[in-house]
Order: sequence, then C-alpha cells, then structure tokens
Amino acid sequence: MVSIALVTPWGKNIRCGIKTYCEKLAHALAQQGVDVYIVRLPRFGFKSAAIIRDVAERIPYKDVDLVHVSHEYGLYQNFDKTFFLTLKAAGKPIVTTMHAVGKWDVDPGIAAVSSKVIVHNQFCRRRFHFPNTAIIPHGAELVDVPDTKVAKKTLGIATGVPVVGYLGFISSYKGLETLIKAMVKVEKAGLLIAG
Repeated sequence: MVSIALVTPWGKNIRCGIKTYCEKLAHALAQQGVDVYIVRLPRFGFKSAAIIRDVAERIPYKDVDLVHVSHEYGLYQNFDKTFFLTLKAAGKPIVTTMHAVGKWDVDPGIAAVSSKVIVHNQFCRRRFHFPNTAIIPHGAELVDVPDTKVAKKTLGIATGVPVVGYLGFISSYKGLETLIKAMVKVEKAGLLIAG
C-alpha cells in the first residue's frame, strides 16, 4: 500500500481553496487505498524560516513513500527555499502541485527538488516549463445551474446584458482591481464578482 504525506493548509474553520482541493484529493486517494497523512501548513499569520522548517520536519518520513506539497507562493512567505531544501534532505520523492506559477526566483528551485510537478492547465504548463511537469486538470464539483434568465432576474440583472463573472476567494493578490478597471472599458456588459 502506498502512503503519502500531504502538506496543505488544514483545519475545520480554515477557508482556503487549496485546503478544499486537498480535502477532496485526500478523500479520493483514500478511496483508492492510499494511506494519507495530513501535515498542516499554517494558512494565516506570521511565518519564519523556523516555522516553515518545523512543518517539513513534522512529516512522518519513515511512514510515507512520498511527500505531496500543495504550493502557492503566499503560503510560504518567501521561505519556499528553506522548506523544499528541508524536504529534499529527507530523501523521499516530492510531488508538488503548483496552484500558481510565475515567480522566476522560486520556480526553478521547486522544479529542481521535486520528482514531479503538477500544474492545472496549458497556460501554467507554458509558464512552468520544466521537463518534470505534468498537467492534471483542476477538478470541479458539478452542480445544477439555473436557467440564465432566471439567474439574472434573481440577481436583478437585465436579461439582455452580457455578464462577465468572477467566482472565487477575494484576496488582494487576485488582481480584481485590474478586472474592474478593464470592465469599465467594456460597453454594455456587466461584471459579477462572487466570493
């Protein structure tokens, strides 16, 4: 049986897209007979090299076959190198899922220590252009969607107005200010931000 340490934000009251992604990943892996050990990475608050190193040192290396890291730059607050070098020293294979790409001072180091790097789409694959990278599309839960006219009426939007939508957590690094400024230039269209 395969055993995986999954390094991720975790906790009952943590609102984080990566945590939700990893909950579903852990459940799906367990259904396939994989033993999953959750190693909690603090989502919020001050971080230091010592805190990040402690997370890496809490991984039960003797009990796992590989370490899976769900990575997003803000989670490590520029201590990515400390974290990944501590992981590498343990000698276990590392699989890293990059939930964002494009920090040229960080990405090469992650690619160098990871046995495999996962990105979610072609755009990210082009930007994270290292040979050990594979695409696994981001999953999504299917839900019943109301008729467009009914949905617009419910939201008080005229049925003839095209709408651009943003759905997700609202955070300063997501670039919503840019989206809003761009939409001002689009005539006869609405913008719906739901987070």
